[in-house]
Amino acid sequence: MSLIDSQEIKIKVSSVLNKDVKQFGKQFIIDGKDDTCWNSDQENSLQFFGSGIGAKGLNEYAFLIHFYTDVNPTESFYKHNDRHIEFVIKKRCNVLWPRLLSSVVRPQWIKVDFDRIQPEEESDADVNSADKEFDELIPNQQNSYRNFGQKDFGRRKKSMNKGFKVEDFKKTYLFLYNLFQFVGFVYVFLIITIRYLKDGSQSTEGVYLLVGKVMKFLHLMKILEILHPLMGYTSGSALMPSIQLFGRVFLIFFMVDSEPKIHANPWVIYLFFVYTISEMIRYPYYMLHVFNVNIGFLTTIRYTAWILLYPLGFLCEGVILYNNITYLEESKRFSIGLPNDLNFSLHMPTIIRLYLLFGFFPALYFMMNHMNRQRIKVFNTNRSKSKVH
Repeated sequence: MSLIDSQEIKIKVSSVLNKDVKQFGKQFIIDGKDDTCWNSDQENSLQFFGSGIGAKGLNEYAFLIHFYTDVNPTESFYKHNDRHIEFVIKKRCNVLWPRLLSSVVRPQWIKVDFDRIQPEEESDADVNSADKEFDELIPNQQNSYRNFGQKDFGRRKKSMNKGFKVEDFKKTYLFLYNLFQFVGFVYVFLIITIRYLKDGSQSTEGVYLLVGKVMKFLHLMKILEILHPLMGYTSGSALMPSIQLFGRVFLIFFMVDSEPKIHANPWVIYLFFVYTISEMIRYPYYMLHVFNVNIGFLTTIRYTAWILLYPLGFLCEGVILYNNITYLEESKRFSIGLPNDLNFSLHMPTIIRLYLLFGFFPALYFMMNHMNRQRIKVFNTNRSKSKVH
């Protein structure tokens, strides 16, 4: 089924030519009332109705916008595909508008697509001619265009600056957060690599003492990645970051950090190495994504490297869990024995065995399938953008 049902798209204008309802019909009026018609042979608004399948299923969408001045509906048109609808609106007179809408306050859901902005390059003669044509178009508002900056543009400018400051703050914060995480994982990667090049197979001794606290801190910082979509800083759901972070926190804090006997296990260093490689690819992609910068090679690596890194990470986690069963049996750590006041028992080694037998491969399949869907979505979007451009 198409994401956009073309049969549900309706476009109406907010005026009827010279109030001639009989000739032109009430179907061209938004509310269908005679008393709302006004004497004009030009239109300055766009109303949209449509239905589509989004992240929350089938929904209906609608909006009504009033342009700054009249447009030419006969030369305007729209086109759509399975992903989006694109409107091309032609101005009635080819003059520079100080803003898009008739209202000074711009709705928050209208964004500027800077990739499509074409700078106006006009001579002084062209500007004077355009001003004259604009004044003739609106005789009751003579000089309104030239005096616009003196009347209400100051207030509009302050409002825009205020909005841009909030948006700039979000972008700066997200960029610095991703940069901080990237630098942290690069540090871990360099420590592990240098120690291996220096000591070879003996490098696992003491490596956890150097990078263990850093890895714990970096993963505590990743809690912010759950809050970002909840606060509207990023798009997407907080569910997947929560699942991934829970698994890593359980491994690092409860299975590795709490058991000194496993600190020197080479599988712990292998796991940290896989984690750092994955994050060193992911965070640069998000740093650039904050400013809508898309580098094809980095995007390809970001959504391809997981095919190798995810199975390796799960393998390392499985070996660490298996090796920890013996230590947990000896120490009784994280287990609750009977008798107790709650009459409740919990045997952590048994829970780990059950996970390795029945939950390990379903969890791997779930994560791989999720990443595959993300990969298909991103690559299809990039192909669509390439065709448009």
